[in-house]
Amino acid sequence: MRDAISDRISFLHTADLHLDSPLGLVDRARSDLNERIYSATFKAFENAIQLAADQKVDFFLLAGDAFDQTYSNLAAQLSIKKGFERLSDCGIGAYVAFGNHDPSGEWLKHLRWPESVRFLRSDEPQTIITDKARIVGMSHAKTDIRDNLAAKFPKRDGDLFTIGILHCNVGGDREHDPYAPCDLRDLSLDRADYWALGHIHKHKVLCQCEPVVIYAGNPQGRNAKESGARGCYLVEAVGGTITPEHVPLDVVRHAELSVSIDGMETLDDFVEASVGRCRAAAFEASGRDLICRLSATGSGSLGDRLLRPADIQTALEEVREATRHDEPRIWPLRLEVKAGLPVDRNTLAQADTFLGMLLQLSEVRQGSDEGLERIRELVAPLYNRARDISVLSESEIGDLYRAAEEQCIRLLRETTE
Repeated sequence: MRDAISDRISFLHTADLHLDSPLGLVDRARSDLNERIYSATFKAFENAIQLAADQKVDFFLLAGDAFDQTYSNLAAQLSIKKGFERLSDCGIGAYVAFGNHDPSGEWLKHLRWPESVRFLRSDEPQTIITDKARIVGMSHAKTDIRDNLAAKFPKRDGDLFTIGILHCNVGGDREHDPYAPCDLRDLSLDRADYWALGHIHKHKVLCQCEPVVIYAGNPQGRNAKESGARGCYLVEAVGGTITPEHVPLDVVRHAELSVSIDGMETLDDFVEASVGRCRAAAFEASGRDLICRLSATGSGSLGDRLLRPADIQTALEEVREATRHDEPRIWPLRLEVKAGLPVDRNTLAQADTFLGMLLQLSEVRQGSDEGLERIRELVAPLYNRARDISVLSESEIGDLYRAAEEQCIRLLRETTE
């Protein structure tokens, strides 16, 4: 950033609100938590508006996917409108780009919007000059856009602090659709000082300086895959320094929690440890309600019991019952068993038995690219459009391999003992 810029500039960068997401209920009997979940995305947006007002920022930036559907419901539209009206009352301008979930801004025409809100065009990058900054942004014209929109942004002109707003996929992130693909070279310093990006739901800083490139992530996690703190970036620029701070906004937090069964003898031991892990995570979430996915890890005699579906469900129900009246609310959503049996795998693999040969073959397969691709082919029928098999990482494939091995060891040992 140029040292000539001396005025303090502050703004809030958010994205991917997905206000009208069809969030699922955790359990019919937990109406208290269901209500919190239903309103979570709306409340997170309200938290963003409150933060902007409290901090008296200069700009409020929304980098796409305000809604989850092209034709959003009226409650979601009114929520956005009321938020922007409050910003207007505070003298804060809002700059909004559309993403792949809400392209073209069809919802705009049904409501009257404050003059302080600027919706960015989708046909070409739009430049807006303010007394403190140049804001350049572009929206998606349709749901499935594969053009490099970043490459269309103009070269920066003059010394005015420049912010780029775009909903895109930088570097081919495989966990998200490849819409508006680009790379860091397209987001160069000669186009902007700060890039406010949307589309990737996990917040991350792609570049810390010249230019600063940041994904805000979504302000509210919507499922177990969107675990951890979710929020926005509060950014201050003064002199030659840009300081971004991630501020959590979520009201219901998702967490993936592992519980080791090492040394455990009974299911009571596992339930007690799981309850403690849930409560510790709830404390770390600073008063937010918690939806957690438990994983049993490690190895021991208890692993044999936890491989039985009935015992898995029993253990999960016991954890739920123990945390039912906790405040903030806790809901153990599921229990996944990654724990192993108390066996020496290397010894079994060296034995001149069918199981030994199977484990040797498995080890060879795991160490080859051909083996990884073969696993993708074998498990592909278990997946659908909601979760593309291609997004499985090597570590996730490794987990599938190990789970299959444990099952084989257990079943083959039962037939020979």
